[in-house]
Amino acid sequence: MAKERLMGVKTLVERAVQLARGVAQGSRQTLHTIRHRVEQRAGLHQTPGRHSHGQAITVTRTQQQASSVFTRVLLPKQINSLAATLRRSAAMRLLAYRSPSHSQIPIFAFVGLAYASAVSGSEKETEEHCDSLCKDIRAIFHPFTPKLRGTPSLLKAGKQYKLEDFALGECVGQGCNAVVYEARLKDDGNMEETEEQTQEPSNNINIIPETEEQPATGPVNHPTGCHGDHPALAVKMVFNLEVESCSQAILREMRREVVPARQVTVNGRVMGRDWENGKRVKKKRLPPHPNIVEMLTVFTDTVPLLPDAMQNYPAALPPRFNPYGFGRNMTLFIVMKRYPVTLKEYLETNTPSSVVAMAMVAQLLEGVSHLVDHGIAHRDLKNDNILVELHGDGCPRLILTDFGCCLYDNNNSLQVPFPHTELDTRDGNSALMAPEVATAVPGPRSCVDYTKSDVFAVGALAYEILGLPNPFYGSEAGTRLNTCTFEEADLPPLPSTVDGRFCSIVRLLLKRDPRQRPSARVAANMVHLLLWDGGHLTSSKDLIGWLMQLSALTLLEKVKGQKSDEAENLLKREFLCNVTVGDLMEAFHLFRFC
Repeated sequence: MAKERLMGVKTLVERAVQLARGVAQGSRQTLHTIRHRVEQRAGLHQTPGRHSHGQAITVTRTQQQASSVFTRVLLPKQINSLAATLRRSAAMRLLAYRSPSHSQIPIFAFVGLAYASAVSGSEKETEEHCDSLCKDIRAIFHPFTPKLRGTPSLLKAGKQYKLEDFALGECVGQGCNAVVYEARLKDDGNMEETEEQTQEPSNNINIIPETEEQPATGPVNHPTGCHGDHPALAVKMVFNLEVESCSQAILREMRREVVPARQVTVNGRVMGRDWENGKRVKKKRLPPHPNIVEMLTVFTDTVPLLPDAMQNYPAALPPRFNPYGFGRNMTLFIVMKRYPVTLKEYLETNTPSSVVAMAMVAQLLEGVSHLVDHGIAHRDLKNDNILVELHGDGCPRLILTDFGCCLYDNNNSLQVPFPHTELDTRDGNSALMAPEVATAVPGPRSCVDYTKSDVFAVGALAYEILGLPNPFYGSEAGTRLNTCTFEEADLPPLPSTVDGRFCSIVRLLLKRDPRQRPSARVAANMVHLLLWDGGHLTSSKDLIGWLMQLSALTLLEKVKGQKSDEAENLLKREFLCNVTVGDLMEAFHLFRFC
């Protein structure tokens, strides 16, 4: 079976090379045609015999000048234009090859890679060639990066939803600012409300009977319903203790909570990601990402009295339910995809292998990099705010959630002025607050830089993923480190079973000086080099070869007989559709010293 798979791959690559040669031959013919047309337009195909000697000399000189112009100006432009056109065509068009399992493989993408390599063979070791290759790879993988699973079948895009459209189940999480319930979208006419299902006659909220509840033991990717299947949604109700019961006011004050939202309902109108509230303040747009929570819709509605409300959060209820409550009558509701467990719960019952742990850290770095690219700092990364989606025995997929403490700026700046202590905007998880944030001193020109603050938190979480106590939380046997005062030498050693180069990467993430700490993108690239067999590379030429090999193998993952790990496949594709020569070279040089 392995030999058959190898032969299939060999046949596939041979066909790609043949196509590349055909494209190269066609390019030479195209250049000949271009030159012929240029000479025709210049009137250079008249023979000297039809003119006097002086005319012949003039024509000959004109030919020489035109030839010189063609060689120095037109030819390079046409080559560049042709190469760019071919790269775009190779990236955007699919020459469908069907494997015996009837899965389509983008063969024409191989032509783009092969042609990019063939055109600039003499410059393979230069950063210019690597930059060209990175552009080609991004163009190839960006259209093919899989959409987030389940979104089309969970909720209808553009539809206005209200709380009464959902049947709520048991509480799956609660914090000081919100509570989360599992939920299902109601089937019209199939859910009959009874007095036992609600404690308030004015509520149109159905409660999922306990007999229908099932433990969350696996991934939830199938369509929702009201009967038999596991709830595929979760509804988060934010506690509103201060904001008036007005949709625009609530959305304005809680806008950070809804940064990843696909759509928002404001006063009965369904808005997209770029909605604006009543004060003309534009919501920050965060495109979807495999490692960011799927926030399907957001709306405001009246607070219901759910069965566990008086017991679990009585102070957050409005006085109409609890005379001693401080809550308002209306609040924000966030509908999300339902994920089985948090990272904290997952690590309580699972011990990831060192390779799986590295992939999990890489996913966190990919998610943080996506946030930084769009001018967002999470500021509250911890094991409770990271969800886990399970895919059989494969690598779990990690999801960043709970953006209530996030910092964002529409100009993508993560540097916040800090002129006075009364204007202190530092927020989030103080235990994992980066040293440059925790030790910031106010002043006329002082700023708090959050560009690499989440990277520090990922470094601390790496200890937990590897089965050790978080050094900044402390343990019964150890001392709790303080981000303001700790020394790098105080960090506890990582397990000896873990690759020493990965341990060095974790140490880099926890550097006190942010200038010595890699960005999330560079750090993620370093882990990718380690994960996908790039640890042996010694030169930029090797790096180019490794990058092309990884691209080809990722495209070939659907060949019959090969099993594809969902999380690992997404991780590779995210790396390849974001790869740039600057970040990759920086990661490569840093990695060589690990």
